[in-house]
Amino acid sequence: MNNYIIFTLAFIAEELVALIVFNYIRNYFDKKHNNAKASKLSILKGGLERFIILISLYNNLPNVLTVFGALKIGTRLKEDQDNRISNDYFLVGNMASLLIVLTTYLMIK
Repeated sequence: MNNYIIFTLAFIAEELVALIVFNYIRNYFDKKHNNAKASKLSILKGGLERFIILISLYNNLPNVLTVFGALKIGTRLKEDQDNRISNDYFLVGNMASLLIVLTTYLMIK
C-alpha cells in the first residue's frame, strides 16, 4: 500500500511541475510566434500520456516509450508538415514531457 501512495504523490508532483513547465513553453512560443495555444483536452491528453509512461516504466515495461513514439509520429505525418514553429513546439513539448516522466521515475525507483 505504501508504494501506491508514493507513486500517487510522485505523479501529482510531476503534473504540478508539468503545468509550470508547459506554461513557460507555451508562453515562449506564443511570444515568439503568436500561435502556441493549449486546450484543456491537450493538457488532459498530456497528463494521461505521462501517467501511462510512468506506470509502464514503474512496472518494467520500457517498450511503451517506443509505442508512444510511433503513435506520436503517426498522428503528425500529415499535420503541419511545413509549419516549423508547430513542429518545434511539438518536439520541445514532447522532450520536456519525457524528461519530467523519467525524472519522476528515477526519483521513485
